[in-house]
Amino acid sequence: VVSAAIVLTTVTVFGPWLSSVSDLLQIIRRLVPLDRGLYEDKVANFWCSLALFLPINRPERFSLHPYLPWLAAVLSVVAASPFAVLVARKKTTAKHILLAFAGSSLA
Repeated sequence: VVSAAIVLTTVTVFGPWLSSVSDLLQIIRRLVPLDRGLYEDKVANFWCSLALFLPINRPERFSLHPYLPWLAAVLSVVAASPFAVLVARKKTTAKHILLAFAGSSLA
């Protein structure tokens, strides 16, 4: 029931902009602004700290620079996966769900 409500709400909110693939891609670009680099928004602290050890902010010195958005996505999924496992257990309590919300938001 909850998943149906989420899907219905998402379709209702984004419905007017889902008329073409280009509109959908524009929504994704606005929600995930990787064109501005990884030094934007809430993950900037991690990437700025990492730049002290790896020259990730200089494409000419860091060969993996084109793959940084994918690296960020993989690291986010890896960091959030323990919380998904916590919630997927058979005996999940409200405390587990709150911990999973907090942990996955920080991932």
